[in-house]
Amino acid sequence: MVTKKRIPSMFVYSPNNRKTGRCLSQYVGETRADSLESCKGCPYLDGKCYSQNGSVGWSHTSMIKANDRGSQDYSFGGGLKRAGQARFIRMGAIGDPSATPVRELKQIKSHPLPVIGYTHFWETRGSHLKDLCLASCGSIEEADRAIANGWRATVVVPKDYNKPVAFSPDGNRIVFCPNALNKKIQCEDCMICEAGNKFQKSAPIVALRDISKGGIDNG
Repeated sequence: MVTKKRIPSMFVYSPNNRKTGRCLSQYVGETRADSLESCKGCPYLDGKCYSQNGSVGWSHTSMIKANDRGSQDYSFGGGLKRAGQARFIRMGAIGDPSATPVRELKQIKSHPLPVIGYTHFWETRGSHLKDLCLASCGSIEEADRAIANGWRATVVVPKDYNKPVAFSPDGNRIVFCPNALNKKIQCEDCMICEAGNKFQKSAPIVALRDISKGGIDNG
């Protein structure tokens, strides 16, 4: 059952992430329970999610403790104060962006930094995020369906996948995440996952490699 809650987020500057590079990261949820609630209904939540069940979840727990102590300002404005060198905003480093409150969405949209994000709920609660996020799909067929509805899409591929370019059953171009082929290329250099029309023809589908133990890699 997909949650209908709007869940406040925490924002932190991430300067040293080896994959993304420098970004202002949105962590959906001021508690672990709320973050998990934002993902309720996602097929990857039960043990397969790299974020909720891995090191990102541990980092989120540390942030929650600091927030409870009042030792850190994790509001959007507070995050921006420490993010002078950020190259983009990463929505949903943990949690699904579809639960983002309207006030936070307005703050994100009004800022000049580009945005990268993914939502599993593109057909339901996240249908309003087409200009900010890519549809996170469980199959190539679902990705084709998302594109037919005006989205760009991502799909998880096996660990041994190595095709730089492929095509879906509907003829949509599938581009393999450049970082998976060359670790020197970070998201801040690439930005192929930025939503909108910029890469609509050249990369309507972005393939993300499954890198974790039974899980997925979405940065």
